Amino acid sequence: MQLTRHGLESEPLVDHWRTFMGIMGKRVKGVPHPLLDPKLITSSPSEYLDVVGEIFAKYEGDDSGNVAFGVAVDAQRFFVKTAGESGGQNDTGAMHSHAELTQQGWIAVDFYDGSLMYNFGTGTLRVIDLDMYRDKPFRNVMGRMFGSSRFMAPEEFELGALVDERTTVFVMGRAAAVFLADGTLTGEAFRGPAALLDVVRKACSPDPIERYQTVAAFHGAWSATWTDASLAGS
Repeated sequence: MQLTRHGLESEPLVDHWRTFMGIMGKRVKGVPHPLLDPKLITSSPSEYLDVVGEIFAKYEGDDSGNVAFGVAVDAQRFFVKTAGESGGQNDTGAMHSHAELTQQGWIAVDFYDGSLMYNFGTGTLRVIDLDMYRDKPFRNVMGRMFGSSRFMAPEEFELGALVDERTTVFVMGRAAAVFLADGTLTGEAFRGPAALLDVVRKACSPDPIERYQTVAAFHGAWSATWTDASLAGS
């Protein structure tokens, strides 16, 4: 993908889109998917999706600047978050999902509130937009990495810094600060028990050594604190 003064060049954008879909196709090994055949992609995301299915919704204006689509293919509906096409109280579920991801080696990159989809009808939360996630710890070779600064760990701004599971711990802690407060870690703004705020503050420690060392440990402390608070209030 290349940038010009007038925006994204069309052909590199198609190449970027094709590469992204090919990567995603490899991540769902053995599972056929009508949207994950990179050999078929010869146009922009919106044009391609309109050929393989019917676009019934279009979402613009999130933090990433990318467009998302609701696409119907035969009797199924899919949510598709593009990578490169520019457009004009369930934290426990998110942490549980990331605990499972990190057990498989994945490190969160470019996670923010737009990476979550909540179904108000069923009360379920899904983690989406995983195209930037990495399958093992790595060194920051960018300096300021991709992402929303509201959620990013200090090492995501530091060239050469190690980005690992403790980074995901920080990101999940920041998610709690955003969803349960006003983005700060003050007691006045936090909508939860004081003990839970202590858990979040530990996860958001600037020094990775002072954080929970795994997402599973953070998730366990979070869940135990919620349970204790519920029992104390019952």
